[in-house]
Amino acid sequence: MMGIIWKCLPLIGTLFLAACDELGQLGQSSETTKPADVETFQIGITSGLSRLPWSIARRSGAIDAIEQHERLRLNFVRFANEADAVEAYAAGQIDGVTSTLNTVIGTLETNARDTHVVLLTDFSRGAHGILSRRVQSPSDLADKRVHVQHNTASHYLLFRALERYNMAIDDVELIDTSASALLQGAIDNEIETLVAGAPLLGQLRGLPELREIMTSEQLASEMVGGVMVDGPTLSENPKLGDALVDVWFAAIGYLMADHTTFTQAGLNDISKLSGLSIEVVKDLLHPRDLISDPEQSLILMDGTNLNTAIFGGQRFRTAVGEHLCTKADPRACLFTREGDVIENGVGTRLVLDKQYLERFAESTFDAR
Repeated sequence: MMGIIWKCLPLIGTLFLAACDELGQLGQSSETTKPADVETFQIGITSGLSRLPWSIARRSGAIDAIEQHERLRLNFVRFANEADAVEAYAAGQIDGVTSTLNTVIGTLETNARDTHVVLLTDFSRGAHGILSRRVQSPSDLADKRVHVQHNTASHYLLFRALERYNMAIDDVELIDTSASALLQGAIDNEIETLVAGAPLLGQLRGLPELREIMTSEQLASEMVGGVMVDGPTLSENPKLGDALVDVWFAAIGYLMADHTTFTQAGLNDISKLSGLSIEVVKDLLHPRDLISDPEQSLILMDGTNLNTAIFGGQRFRTAVGEHLCTKADPRACLFTREGDVIENGVGTRLVLDKQYLERFAESTFDAR
C-alpha cells in the first residue's frame, strides 16, 4: 500500500507513541482511484518538525490531486533519524531524501552519485541544541564526553559550536548515540552532555536538570534543508521534481495563513504528529523556518546565497573525515563548487536544479 511508512523510535512517553500511531494512520491513500500503470517513487522523509509538512500533505489529501495530475505515486518512507535516511539514499534504496544541505555534503562521498536538489524547504533556527547538566558554555566542552548521533544535523551543530570557540571535533570525546538512547540516557541521568534536534529536543526540555548551552538559532540560516533526488531518476521522470515542489507548497498552503502565521489547524496537526504541546511547537518552529515562497527558495539556490552552508559542510566533512570518510581516495572528502554544481571530483555531484521551482512559479495548477 502506498503511503507513509513510519519507522518509529522506541522512545519513552505516551505522547510520542501517540504521535507514532497517528502517523501510522496517514498511510491511507486513494490508491484504488489511480491508474495501475503509474510509477511509484520512494522518498525518504527525515524526522524533525520542519519535515512534518510532507506528512501533513498526505493527511490533508492534497497529495492525491498532485499524484493524479502528474500521473505518479509518492511513497514517503519516514526515517527516525537523518543518518539512516541519507545512508539508505546513498545505497540506492530510495529515490530521494529530505535532509540538511550540510549533512548531505558531508556524507555523499560514501557512494558516488549524481544528486539534484529540487527544492530548499526549511531552516533550523533553534530546532537543534546542545544540552548539558554541568557545562555552562560550548567553550567549556574541551575533553568532555558528548553524546550525538553521527552524520546528522546535530553532529554538524556540535562541529560548528566547537569551531566558533577555536576547538576541533577531536577536542571532545564523541559518543555515537541513537535518538532513543539519547532520551533514555538523559532520563536515567546517565548522559551529561548531548546534542539533539526537535521533536526530541522538545521532549528533553522537560528534564529541568538539562540546560541549553547553544542552539542552531546562533547559526542564523546556515542549517538549511531541502529535497535531494537521484539525478538519473529525475532525468527519466521530470514530473517527479514537479510533484515534490507541488506537494511542499500545497502543504504550506494548508499550514500557514500567511508567511508569518500558522493556521490553527496546522499547529494542531504539527502538535499531534510530533507529540509536543502547541506551546513547545511554537517555541521550536516559527513560520519563518519554513520556506513558504518559491521565489525565496529560488533566491537561496542562486548565486552565492548557500556558500555558508556549503563551505560549512565542506569543513565538517574534512573535520570528521577520520570518523566517517570511508573512500580510499582522499579527494572523496573534498567538495568544490562551480556555479550550481558541487562535486568531489570522483563521481559525486550535487546539482542545485532550479527548473522545477521555475515551472511551479509559472504553473496555474493548484492542489489546494
